[in-house]
Amino acid sequence: VKSRPLPMANNNRNKSKSRADDPDPVDSPLTSLASTSLNPPPEDDTIVQINRHFTDYNLRLRSLLRSNTDNTQQITDLSNRFTGFEVKMDNFFSRLDSALPDPT
Repeated sequence: VKSRPLPMANNNRNKSKSRADDPDPVDSPLTSLASTSLNPPPEDDTIVQINRHFTDYNLRLRSLLRSNTDNTQQITDLSNRFTGFEVKMDNFFSRLDSALPDPT
């Protein structure tokens, strides 16, 4: 069974009607591409503020990440020192226990 193509008469009529209804390019709400590339619009203050806030937050995030790394390193160092202290205390008490007579 062959499929039949849809009639094109309605489509052509709709296209010609839409072209006739199109506004004049001068009245168009869209800015032409050529005019935007030659004269870029001035940046809106809100865009500048958003960019500034983004930069500030980016710097804060990087600072926090850096300080987290520093804090993690300090915690690791303290943990290693504490572990070393525990080992020394265990050795001290084991020597003390071996030097003292058994109470039983």
